[in-house]
Amino acid sequence: MSIKKIRSVLFSISFVLISGLLFSQSRISSPYSYYGLGNLSDIQSSRFLSLGGLSYAVSSPYAVNFMNPASYSAYDSLSFMFEGGVSMNTVKLVTLENSQTSNYASLGYLLFGFPVTKWWRASFGITPYSQTGFNISETKIIDSIGKVKYTYEGNGGINRVFVGSAFRIYKGLSLGFNASFLFGPISKTRTTTFPDSIYMINSRIDNTTRINAFIFDFGLQYQIKLKKDISIGIGLVYGLQTNLSAKRNQFVETFTMSSSGIEYVQDTVENSEDVKGKIYLPAKIGGGFSVSKLNHWLIGLDATWQNWEKFTNYGEKDSMRNSLRFSAGAEYIPDYNSNSYLKRISYRVGYHHTDSYLMLKGNKVNEFGISVGFGFPLRKSRSSINLTVEYGQKGTTDSKLIKENFTKFTIGFSAFERWFIKSKIE
Repeated sequence: MSIKKIRSVLFSISFVLISGLLFSQSRISSPYSYYGLGNLSDIQSSRFLSLGGLSYAVSSPYAVNFMNPASYSAYDSLSFMFEGGVSMNTVKLVTLENSQTSNYASLGYLLFGFPVTKWWRASFGITPYSQTGFNISETKIIDSIGKVKYTYEGNGGINRVFVGSAFRIYKGLSLGFNASFLFGPISKTRTTTFPDSIYMINSRIDNTTRINAFIFDFGLQYQIKLKKDISIGIGLVYGLQTNLSAKRNQFVETFTMSSSGIEYVQDTVENSEDVKGKIYLPAKIGGGFSVSKLNHWLIGLDATWQNWEKFTNYGEKDSMRNSLRFSAGAEYIPDYNSNSYLKRISYRVGYHHTDSYLMLKGNKVNEFGISVGFGFPLRKSRSSINLTVEYGQKGTTDSKLIKENFTKFTIGFSAFERWFIKSKIE
């Protein structure tokens, strides 16, 4: 396939992915996405997902690692990179009494990387930042009233468009930054009904918050070259604390319901539109360490801490505590230059554990995940197809909470092309 055709295919794929990311609604199923900004997305390219999220100290000329923008400095000086991927998810919600399984697919990420000068590299792309999706019902018996049913529903999510740069400031030492624009709606509805009576007045509160704000992340990476193509990598990242600009629409109504389930609106209690406010996003800091042999093997460990105790939404606090995440991963390529295709495949494994920002009914809502992945190189190219399968759990059934068992399958395409070579006329 000619370079012109490859470019045409890449831009066609890009257009489809961008359209899907911008206009699709999140369809996740997670009761824990009720809190904060929803479930924060761990979406990275398929390669780093299969490493358990390991990324801070990893540097590669064949991958866009936007988790540490300093890594962009590893890009080849004559090449252009494109990465895109989709995820398929299965989630099983488990309580002490019941279980429910749901499936959904989502467009994952769209990433680009390219050189600007000998010492400056750049990247841009779009990824999900957070996702919200839940439908929870509970019924209580209240004396003199009878049954009262509470229903909580939510959907939406926040997307992130970013532009980043990296600069080589010393041999092996790079600095980088990402400037990201967050946008998207989060909608939540709370309904109170009285199943035992058609004469009781029910109520519904619809709340939609739209976010439009910039956030900034900075990264540092130092690659120490040792003998026999072995390198030690050290990486640091820092995300600035930010007051996110937001607008909120709130609609409150009362209604009655007939025996056949038909609703009759009684009154509009509140209808406020575009109420401006701030959502305080706390600072985060992370660090990582890796050891690798060029085109042969990699092993490393990351840690990330974020100060969620200071999170506020329109001045109100939520059930938050500070979060801490550990990621570990390893990659092995038997023989990068072998004639045997199986020996040129990348084999990956990873693990992550997160002490999340939620503390509910005295219980920590933690998460862990185990992942395996493969990188399949394309013939006569440095491009590849990457597959990742991750299994994990979030939450607990203690104190009548909900445990999530999830399986995520991610497929990604990574294109590496030399676009900046000047043609010579003999």
